[in-house]
Amino acid sequence: MQMQSTLYKKIESSVDSIEKSTQSSLKLHTESRIRSDFRNIRNYQVYEQGVMLALLNSMFDITIKQPLKKANVFEQIVRIQSIVVENDVIDIEEFCDQRCKERFALDLKNGVPMKTAKRRIETNRVNEMLFVLADFLTEYSFEFTTKVVNGKKKTLKGETVKKIASGNFVINEREIRTKGKEINKKTLGLLGKQAKVVIPRGTISVF
Repeated sequence: MQMQSTLYKKIESSVDSIEKSTQSSLKLHTESRIRSDFRNIRNYQVYEQGVMLALLNSMFDITIKQPLKKANVFEQIVRIQSIVVENDVIDIEEFCDQRCKERFALDLKNGVPMKTAKRRIETNRVNEMLFVLADFLTEYSFEFTTKVVNGKKKTLKGETVKKIASGNFVINEREIRTKGKEINKKTLGLLGKQAKVVIPRGTISVF
């Protein structure tokens, strides 16, 4: 009986060890998948920005600045300062910053921890900037086909652009990825190491 009891204990110990190992592996796999999903979403946002930036630059001068921080895990988003529309300078950065401050205050009011609210600022800034660019293009007869990306509880939801169209111009999701990546690289190349640079109308193109 004592031998059987000892054997059972060894088996139980082995089973517990296997379960813990399996749970640990599943947790690591889940965390890795979440990081990969976020990276894919952020990269696609960069490509969306590239395409919209080129479409806007076909009509307006655009000023861009060095990024607040260098991206290491995903593609570098372009920091847009302003767009000149018929001699009026539209401060994109100031508008987005103000919207992020409002969102930050709302998060705190809703009971979101300070650390979490601060962590959301960059994601909110990117979303707000894309909303602004899309709104601009909508005013100039561009139509967007989008899919809502659900955020976590009380976070700002985003929209993934599936297609942009205006007259005979149509660009789909696959082309947004390829063209957007090229445009992003060219745009950052124009900035180089300068603090900021004005991109004259017609400098960058989707084609």
